[in-house]
Amino acid sequence: SDLFEAIAVEIGASLFFYQRIDSHQPEQLNLVAASHHASEEEAAISHRLLATSSQYPLANDILLLDTMQLRAGLDAETLERTGISSFMRAPLMAPDRPLGAVSFGSSVRWTFSDADQELVRTFADQFAAALVRQRLEAQLRESEQLYRGAVITGRLASWETNMVTRERIWTKEGVEMFGLDLPNGRGVVGGENDEYRRALHPEDRHKVAEFH
Repeated sequence: SDLFEAIAVEIGASLFFYQRIDSHQPEQLNLVAASHHASEEEAAISHRLLATSSQYPLANDILLLDTMQLRAGLDAETLERTGISSFMRAPLMAPDRPLGAVSFGSSVRWTFSDADQELVRTFADQFAAALVRQRLEAQLRESEQLYRGAVITGRLASWETNMVTRERIWTKEGVEMFGLDLPNGRGVVGGENDEYRRALHPEDRHKVAEFH
């Protein structure tokens, strides 16, 4: 939230919101984080402000709402209580789909300048990239866990071979299955010290010579 607050201060905004799209309801933006509300009334007003902006479909570029547009969704009294005179929403876009949005409301500016918009657009792009990277890392961890589960359950042996450094890296299961004694599971490729070749039956060792 510190970064959101810093951006808000830079562009003269008093409110900020971070919303994510529900994967089960792709048309719905769910509030994840927001600027501090001093009272329940302020929170309710902010909720109505977001409801007003949600009338505009999430697009690939920034949405700007001025006082007149905000009046279309908020009554004059509520709008006066918010003190908000301009509103900006930037989409958080992944390469394949929208992820959510970041929004800012200002009570000291009638509109946000081109520089303000560019700053928020850059922030939104970097934030979206971080979310995509976070999602990919989570998927990778899940895949690794599934793979490890399959290896342990099925008693599968595996290793990686680096033909440049002539090094072979074994999994724990591979070391145990082949009965190897290797520090850190690292062996060598080729020659008399090749642990894979030595683990084979003497009559079969000639068959792997062509691979080394």
